Amino acid sequence: MTAVLPERPVGGRLIDQFEHGLDAPICLTWELTYACNLACVHCLSSSGRRDPRELTTAEAKAVLDELVSVEQALRPLRRAS
Repeated sequence: MTAVLPERPVGGRLIDQFEHGLDAPICLTWELTYACNLACVHCLSSSGRRDPRELTTAEAKAVLDELVSVEQALRPLRRAS
């Protein structure tokens, strides 16, 4: 038996759309390093020392390049035209 989900409202109040859940993330946070000696009250990171498993600068840039490439490849699929 397949569950029938109510149709997601188009437009209208944002809160009404959230009641149906999200199709994709609305926020992405990438902590580039744990090597931070600040102790900001608002920060949820347990920073301090650099993690040896962290990406190098070159590796992080390669990830960004790959994300840009994927976004550009998907762009035509998202257009209404």
